[in-house]
Amino acid sequence: MENTAKSHEAVPHLQKIQQKKPVAKKTILAITSIIVILGIGVTFYFTNRIEKFFWEARTSSVAEVTHELVIHYLKKGDVENWHNAESNAHLAEFAKEAKEFIPSTVAMKIYSTDGILAWTDLKRVQPGYQKSESDGQLAQVRANKSIIMPAGEATKNELGKTSLLEVWSTMEDNLGNTMGYFEIYFDTSDIQTFVDEIKYSIWIVIIIMLGIVLVLINLAFREQDVRIIEQSEYINGIIEQSPIGIYTINTNGFIESYNPSMMRISGITDANETIGKNVFDAVAYQKNGLDKLLMSGLGGVPFETEVEVESSLGEHKKTYRHYYGVPLRNPAGEVDHLLVMVEDITGRKELERKVTEHTEDLESNVNERTKTLQDKLNELERFQRLTVDREIRMTELKQEIEKMRVKLESSGMNPNA
Repeated sequence: MENTAKSHEAVPHLQKIQQKKPVAKKTILAITSIIVILGIGVTFYFTNRIEKFFWEARTSSVAEVTHELVIHYLKKGDVENWHNAESNAHLAEFAKEAKEFIPSTVAMKIYSTDGILAWTDLKRVQPGYQKSESDGQLAQVRANKSIIMPAGEATKNELGKTSLLEVWSTMEDNLGNTMGYFEIYFDTSDIQTFVDEIKYSIWIVIIIMLGIVLVLINLAFREQDVRIIEQSEYINGIIEQSPIGIYTINTNGFIESYNPSMMRISGITDANETIGKNVFDAVAYQKNGLDKLLMSGLGGVPFETEVEVESSLGEHKKTYRHYYGVPLRNPAGEVDHLLVMVEDITGRKELERKVTEHTEDLESNVNERTKTLQDKLNELERFQRLTVDREIRMTELKQEIEKMRVKLESSGMNPNA
């Protein structure tokens, strides 16, 4: 149990290899960022559209109302003769009525056609101020008849308003002649409040959606992590219980993990005896050329070989081992570790030796028996030749006797008498 526990502690890299968990935090962060960015973009888009809609709705009647007021309260030359007391009174009356007829108006400026400020109820500027053509506002109002824009910070500070709209329009008489230009400041706090409420509502919806998405993602990743951990434990169990020795080395040649079978093959009882050691410093590896194969494996070339190893650990005994090296690559395709699988084939080699010796003995016995059989065969052949010769001579003798009997009978002699 102690060795198994130590080997479990000694294979953190194998666990890391098998537990290829998705980068959940980065994924969640990326999804959150996308939702937040989209939410902010959608919020600003819709709030700007809504704000613009209310601006236009509130200012749509300005030109028509001011045109009626111009015809009713101003005379020709009042704007150009703004320094005249009577003209100035007409301009003040016009501004007063404009504020009454146009809701939310908090301040006004009236300019002559050449850009001279004829009248205003603001304190920071005085009549007679020449509006610069370089800022482009007069050119825009001349071209478009009216323009709408947010008010400047100085005007907001003077009026104590945080949400202020600036509307420019032309002042025309009943014949359509331009008498000057007016600049009205609208208090749009109510519009801004309404827009903010919409904005906050959208943000609340986004936050709720984001929360739901994050919960679903978390549940999905949690289930995935459980499956990955189960698979990792299953694979780790296979590695731990494997009859084949397994260990890993990093790109610098240092051993990072050892499984129990590798400990048994190496003849050690504690994986820490070899964890952290450099394989390229092992004299045994240098003698049998295994260091070169390990180097090529770290270079990305798998290898397979059988070598005789004199263990530098444990009992210092010679063993025969079958090595198989597999480069382990990171997501970028670079080799960052080498997985080495080792099988102790000493028993097999010993069996092969015995089989070879037995085969040689059998061949020797067969050769001896073959020689004996050949000698017997030669002897039989000689015996056969002798027997055949005797039979031939007997046959010839019988033939001679028969010839002599015939001769005797022909001469009148009885050979049987």
